[in-house]
Amino acid sequence: MSQTMKETAEDVAVRERVHQVTGQQIRAYIERAEQLEQEKAAIGDDLKAVFAEAKSQGYDPKILRRLIADRRRNADDVQSEQASLDLYRDALEQAA
Repeated sequence: MSQTMKETAEDVAVRERVHQVTGQQIRAYIERAEQLEQEKAAIGDDLKAVFAEAKSQGYDPKILRRLIADRRRNADDVQSEQASLDLYRDALEQAA
């Protein structure tokens, strides 16, 4: 035999406060995420402008992006990869 307890006015008030607080927290997270998305878009626009400026000065944006990616990596890994790339190029040229 199961008994269900009747919800009191105080129970309802507590539940409503909890939902209100939870809703406020969710809204705060969403608003922070939206703000960050706007900042990210603005940064993307700034990066495009930098690469467009570099291109207008005769630099290849693709190569600049490659250099940026290489700078993020460990110098030893980049050096090792470059050595392997050079070795493969030499072998390919010898086969031609």
